[in-house]
Amino acid sequence: MINMYESEQQIYVITNSENNKKYVGCSHNPFYRFKQHMSALKGHRHVNNDMQKDYDEYGESCFSH
Repeated sequence: MINMYESEQQIYVITNSENNKKYVGCSHNPFYRFKQHMSALKGHRHVNNDMQKDYDEYGESCFSH
């Protein structure tokens, strides 16, 4: 069994299709991290104010990874 903290991190990109802005991050589990970003955006508590503003203006459907 592989411990996720012993595995290598992967780079991921979240793209806003409305304005083509990109958020680049790294995580051991990019799929789970994307879900965390979406949860924070839905709850209006994302730490990236620009990303939160775009989410509030355009909605979830414009974000993909």
